[in-house]
This record gives sequence, C-alpha cells and structure tokens, in this order.
Amino acid sequence: MLAYTALCLTGVALFTTLEPGRALLGFALYVVANVGFEGALVFYNAYLPDIASRERRGTVSGLGFAAGYLGSALGLLIALQFVPERMDLVWVSTVAFFGLFSVPAFWILPRGRSSGRARLGLKRSSREGVDVGVSLSGGRQPPSGRGRTSRIRVRVQARRPGGRGPSPR
Repeated sequence: MLAYTALCLTGVALFTTLEPGRALLGFALYVVANVGFEGALVFYNAYLPDIASRERRGTVSGLGFAAGYLGSALGLLIALQFVPERMDLVWVSTVAFFGLFSVPAFWILPRGRSSGRARLGLKRSSREGVDVGVSLSGGRQPPSGRGRTSRIRVRVQARRPGGRGPSPR
C-alpha cells in the first residue's frame, strides 16, 4: 500500500515539471499516478472487513467515499485560487493533501493477516495468475411480485503454476 501511494504521489508531483508541448510526458505521468492510486485502493478496500462489522460495512464505506468527495471538493476550491498563474502549486497542494490524509491509514489500519483470509503475495499472484469465474444463477420473483432478480457469483482463486487450472486448497 505504501509503495502504490508513493507511486501516485510521485506521478502527481512530477506534473510540476510539465511544460507546453509535453502532452506525451503528461499522459505517461497520469498513467503512473493512476496506477499508484488504483493499486493503493485495492489495499484500502481490502481493510473494510477488518475495520467494520458486516452490518456496518455499507455505512463505513459510504462515509469513506463521502469524506473523499468532500476532500476533493475542498481541494478544488483551494486549487482554483492558483489557476492559471501558478498551476505548479495545484500539483504541490494535491500531493501534500493526499500524502497528509494517507498517513492515518499507515498508523491506524491493522497490520498483518488479522482476518485470517488466504492472501496471495504480489510475486506469487503475478507468477501464477488469478482464475476468475462468474456465474449467473436463475431468476426468482422478488417480494414485491414484479419482475425477476438474478444472482451473480464471482469466484477468484489462484491458478496452478503454468496456468493449468485452479490450485489445490
């Protein structure tokens, strides 16, 4: 999580080096920052079962999204004061706020494998790959009596080395 967060912060911080006519570099830095951001989100999201009971997960997740959007809106209002005269300060303030508000995650979130779920490391998962299966089960009539509902099940498990089907448990 720390490495992905640092990758995102580095990508955004390097936006300050962009000059007119450097669109390709800007795109590359955007990709680097976005890979870092999305990579870190996987870890942040994986902590939800460790920090909230099953009944409160929706509430805790919703509050997290709300806080993120509020922070983005406030950051935008602050950044608008610098545009277009000091665009570099927009990127510096973005890095500062994102870095500052990610620090609590490194201090507060549980460490180790507290949930007891099986986890694949980056090296093993990239070497063995991941087998994803999706199935759609038959429809049933909801309590309202109108329409039909369907259930989608997603199964994710490691593949055997060489990609020859699922690993034994």
